[in-house]
Amino acid sequence: MEIPEDHRVILFLASSTRQRRKGFDLLDEALSELRAERTTLVSIGGESPEFHAPQPHVHLGSMKSDLLLSVFYSLADVFVIPSRQDNLPNTVLESMACGTPVVGFKTGGIPDMVRPGETGWLAEGEDVRELRNALESALEDDAERRRRGKRCRTVVENEYTLDVQAAGYEKLYGDLLRRQENY
Repeated sequence: MEIPEDHRVILFLASSTRQRRKGFDLLDEALSELRAERTTLVSIGGESPEFHAPQPHVHLGSMKSDLLLSVFYSLADVFVIPSRQDNLPNTVLESMACGTPVVGFKTGGIPDMVRPGETGWLAEGEDVRELRNALESALEDDAERRRRGKRCRTVVENEYTLDVQAAGYEKLYGDLLRRQENY
């Protein structure tokens, strides 16, 4: 199935949509009443999920190529992570690194990365109506979505690169050693 050129793309990625904690059922329910025309869901991961919402759905299966995966993140208008539980999901950072804003629940480490008004939109955990509203907000304003996408890339470069993480650890260990010397 091809995605029509005039459609906005919502991307979902999980190794298995059957894992309850990934929340695909919540996404399916949110999309069932989405008031956003010309929208297609693209899912990437193991088995093809059961999808009941009226939007077109394209399942791409498992993807081993990081380069190809980055292409799909970059092509998406918004990445959605409806997880019930997740600590600091790589998929959020991957999406943001590609300049794609994120819609998700305020759960686990997701709010550490997804900052409303800055890098995406957040809904209260497991609140399908709020998730639907966040998706509608993300899809209705192209300029705002692009602005947040640019901010996503900046946040990843400033806070999550290996150099930044290494410098943080170096500082932490230095501080701990200085404290030890003072005892």
